[in-house]
Amino acid sequence: MGLKTNKKVTIYIKNGCKTCHDFSSWLGSIGMKHETVEIVQNKEEWEAAKEEDQRDGVKFSTIPTIMISDGDERTYFNMPRDFKKFEEGRVLIQNELLKGL
Repeated sequence: MGLKTNKKVTIYIKNGCKTCHDFSSWLGSIGMKHETVEIVQNKEEWEAAKEEDQRDGVKFSTIPTIMISDGDERTYFNMPRDFKKFEEGRVLIQNELLKGL
């Protein structure tokens, strides 16, 4: 049984990134469908997302960067590579996915 939400999750990743893989696997384990965008192969999409959201004060400083879309509203998270902070990030993202359900 998957997490029931109308929110769309996109993960911007880099091939070979363990944190990216771990986070994508975690989303799958909670049943959250998501799209991954590999930033080297999809450089134009990555640059467009960075440009759009830097206007909103979002800094794309780490990979993976997670975008949660709910209609026209977008929320971005930069996931830290430090394990303890990574766990805290997962809690923040899970709370964002559950908000409004």
